[in-house]
Amino acid sequence: MKNAYSLTSEEYQKILLGQGNCCAICGRHQDTLIGKCNVLCVDHDHKTKQIRGLLCRFCNSRLGWYEKHKTLIVNYVNPDGGFRGFGRPSSARRPKLF
Repeated sequence: MKNAYSLTSEEYQKILLGQGNCCAICGRHQDTLIGKCNVLCVDHDHKTKQIRGLLCRFCNSRLGWYEKHKTLIVNYVNPDGGFRGFGRPSSARRPKLF
């Protein structure tokens, strides 16, 4: 039986075993996951639909958030020292917090 990613249960198990039954990002073992979150999610590229691996729900949701906000995050941590968060131009300096 195939799921939304055209992945059979045998293919899922092969990926799971290849990852040592652990999340591909944080490395948490599937047996340590609790409740509804006790299975690893199929992670895929939303553009190509290619499967990248299996993730715990925590990492899967954070990765999705990061992918949606990547440009803002990269601009914010830009090594040139210019603060680019919230659409500010790179010439603007980081605000002083203290």
